[in-house]
Amino acid sequence: MMTGPLHRFAQRLRLRVPLGDDDISAMGVLPFASLVAGQGTTIYDPNSNADSYQIVAQGLAANFRQGRSGQRQLTALRIVGDTAEPAATALGWNPTGLVALSDVTILQVPLEAVRTLSRQRPHIAQALYYDCAFDAASLARLLGNSRRIPAIARVAHLLCELAVRYRVAGQASENQFGLLMTQSDIGDATGSTSVHVNRVMQALRMNGLIDTTGRSVRILNWTGLSHLAEFDPTPFGVSDELGAAEGLERLHGASAE
Repeated sequence: MMTGPLHRFAQRLRLRVPLGDDDISAMGVLPFASLVAGQGTTIYDPNSNADSYQIVAQGLAANFRQGRSGQRQLTALRIVGDTAEPAATALGWNPTGLVALSDVTILQVPLEAVRTLSRQRPHIAQALYYDCAFDAASLARLLGNSRRIPAIARVAHLLCELAVRYRVAGQASENQFGLLMTQSDIGDATGSTSVHVNRVMQALRMNGLIDTTGRSVRILNWTGLSHLAEFDPTPFGVSDELGAAEGLERLHGASAE
């Protein structure tokens, strides 16, 4: 069984493509450097050169674009095991920037090492391709939701996505997860102001959909919340109500092999 800092990354890719044990082992010995960054730190800017493949090992980060006015739009959330910029392997540069939404640890794998491994192992190349394609599909959903559905539905969608992704990754229990985002961060991710996010969170609580304690969110009514968000969990590897049982079973099964 593979262990070590790259374990979650390898197992997440294994959810998309049936990688063999030799593929997993090969990923486990990739060289990397660790970067520790505090909350709010910009790790790299949009359109910057990429000389490493960046993987989140601890905390929560987000990709972003920023206009001349300074207004920021978060385009993707990166939890533990996620690649920070899937397209960097092919492009050699970062289409978006990366900011730490909490204290984070980032593993920086030399880009050439990832490319060499991809050439040597076709299944790993396929998994990285799928990862990039999934990222593009997620961005398309974000753009589609940005004005089509109201702010309360966009925030609900964000909470549904985090709940499912954390469950599949084994980082949440039952219907509860840690929300490592400020209301300003949520606003940047959903195209809302922090004041409006505060009102939306209150409305979700008042309607019995969620409960919050500190930085923890508990979903009280998954059916109601996911219906409000028009949320489809299928792209995240699950098809059941919140339980993410299918994804968890595949993850734990792969970990035990």
